[in-house]
Order: sequence, then C-alpha cells, then structure tokens
Amino acid sequence: MNNSKYEITLNGLEELKKELNELKKERTEVIETIKTAKSFGDLSENAEYSTARERQTFVEARIQDVEDKIKKAIIVDSKHNKNIVSLGSKVEIMQVNNSNHTTKIVELVSSAESDPLNGKISQDSPLGMALVNHMVGDEAVVKTPQKEIRYRIGKIL
Repeated sequence: MNNSKYEITLNGLEELKKELNELKKERTEVIETIKTAKSFGDLSENAEYSTARERQTFVEARIQDVEDKIKKAIIVDSKHNKNIVSLGSKVEIMQVNNSNHTTKIVELVSSAESDPLNGKISQDSPLGMALVNHMVGDEAVVKTPQKEIRYRIGKIL
C-alpha cells in the first residue's frame, strides 16, 4: 500500500464504506464456515475448509484495501468549477466523427467508482484523460489502435 492520497467523490466514499460493512459481515460468515468445516475432521482432504480459507484470504485482503482507500480518501467537491472538466464533472459529449451525432452524458469519477455502463467514466481511462481540463466547445480526442474518436464538449453539468 502506498502513502499517496486517494481522490474520490463523496458518493464513491459512501460506496466504499458500504462495501466495507458488507465485507465485515462476510468475514464473520466465513469464520463460522471455517469452524463448521474443521469439525468435519481431516483438513487435508476437506474441500469446504479449503474453499472457506481461500475466501477468507480474499475477504481480508479486500477489507485491508478498502480501509486503506477510506483512510487516504480526499473528497473531490462536486460543486467544482463548471467551466473546466475535472474529477466529479458531469459532461455532455457528442461524438463528432460519427454520422449520427448522438450525445451522451458521462461523469468523471475515480477508478474505484468507474461504471461505464452507467456513464461513470474513470478519469484514468482514455476518454477520461481526453476530457480532463477541457472546456465547453472543446474537442477531446481519444486515440485507439484503429482510429481517433473525437468528442465535442456540449455542457459541463
């Protein structure tokens, strides 16, 4: 775990806290499963025990990761400058090198909050990096191995 700060929106932090609570509940369940599996006897051939121990290792590592992120969290104010795209911005974009010129709204979030299917784009993604520090009317260019995709920024919400 590094010592750097972790930028996140308030919603993202709340989601992390919710995940941490769920993981702690799961930790208790896994411990009970291990106790039950131990009662079956020979641990070397006990699939239930092995599976529960693997799950425990995963849950403990995830708890540690989430706690570290919460501890290092720096909340990015969503009431930021509406003139420049930054973390927390909701941005209306239109693909300009596309014949149907559809618009969509994306929200720039931290990588932990990323959910592209719901319009939450990581600031570290190619589209996120292309949009950051641009203004309304600017074109943002996303370079892919096959082509360049150009987006015009319509609004910063």
